[in-house]
Amino acid sequence: MTSVLMHTCCAPCSLSCIDPLRAEGIVPVAFWYNPNIHPWKEYEARRDCLLNYAPTIGMRVIVEEDYGLREFVEHVAGDISHRCTYCYHHRLEETARYAAEHGYRYMLTIDSDGQHYASDIPKFVEEIAKTPDALLVGARNLRSDNMPGKNTFANKFSNFWFLSLIHI
Repeated sequence: MTSVLMHTCCAPCSLSCIDPLRAEGIVPVAFWYNPNIHPWKEYEARRDCLLNYAPTIGMRVIVEEDYGLREFVEHVAGDISHRCTYCYHHRLEETARYAAEHGYRYMLTIDSDGQHYASDIPKFVEEIAKTPDALLVGARNLRSDNMPGKNTFANKFSNFWFLSLIHI
């Protein structure tokens, strides 16, 4: 079985992909690193929910305990409209660093707010088998009836910045 380090911002956002990953022979290992979540009570509630739920489904959780709100605010205060870009970059960069330092070949991040489907996981597994060293980015379903309008706007906005950052 192949292990994958899965950046997790909360238990609910990662739930829909656990069983499909396992069905493909992949063992997800949750990685908690979220210095962007505030206030502290929200950070603590999300982390603790993940830590309490994971054992019930037999999932390992690695916690990179760094509340880091001060550093996060220092980086985004001068350009608040781009805070999401910094946030994604910073959290995924830390996940990639941890993965590399601890022998994980694969990492992923998944949101379950209606823009991704767990049923697409086999497509990713198939593509990884073809091109194991590629960076795979799933297309977001921005037309989903289940996704709130504010999420659609936020995702279009973050897609624009993501694409501009990687120059596609």
